[in-house]
Amino acid sequence: MNGASFLYPKIILKILELVKSGNIDDADSLTRSYARRIFVEEVKTWNFEKKIKFIEDVTGGLGFHEHNIVDVESMIHVGRYISWCDVVKDNYRIFEIGTGLGRTVYCVFSHAYPSLYITCDINPYMLAIALYDNPVSEFQDVLWKSSVKVLLCDGVRLAYILNFVFDHVIHDGGPCPDSNPRLFAEHLLNRLLDIVRNGGTISVFAGKKRKWIDKIYNVFKSSGKAREVVTVSVPGSGLCVVHVVKS
Repeated sequence: MNGASFLYPKIILKILELVKSGNIDDADSLTRSYARRIFVEEVKTWNFEKKIKFIEDVTGGLGFHEHNIVDVESMIHVGRYISWCDVVKDNYRIFEIGTGLGRTVYCVFSHAYPSLYITCDINPYMLAIALYDNPVSEFQDVLWKSSVKVLLCDGVRLAYILNFVFDHVIHDGGPCPDSNPRLFAEHLLNRLLDIVRNGGTISVFAGKKRKWIDKIYNVFKSSGKAREVVTVSVPGSGLCVVHVVKS
């Protein structure tokens, strides 16, 4: 374990403390500087194959084919549905769980210009790649826009300490909820309803398994806080996204 990796637990706690005290800009700066250190000390030495394998393992695949990761259109096809970018308007405040490479951020900013976009990821290696060695330069560029705040932290904990009301929430926790059921727990989905404004929207990437698609749909449907809940199939992928409009 090198110096940067050793600091990981302390960095996470510090970022959460900064967010809790309202210092989002400082939390973003700390995230970026720590990700830079992870990149310099470790990720920079990875060859292309190792980097792509890491991305595939962590994200479950981003829609590219046969390692053709520069096929941006194929990658963002699913991202458009996950982000539900069609409902986003200029000056929206957005919260996202699961930064990944920045695909969904890119989809949103291709459609509108939010005044605040808070995105989080628990994996410092993913953020090191996304911010400093992204195989898709368009994704990297959008993560450096002034209104984008990138936070290295657990999305569940973050959702409970954010002191904001958002217009739109994106839950891109990955296509395999079985690998991290915590991110799809009923209490978290209900918390997302609490932090989005009345009439605001939520999009949750539900993956392929019917048990999870139905669970996510039913949590929102039975919450008493949603005006509309729709399961949307992503053409050509077998994946589903749950779209919610709050009452």
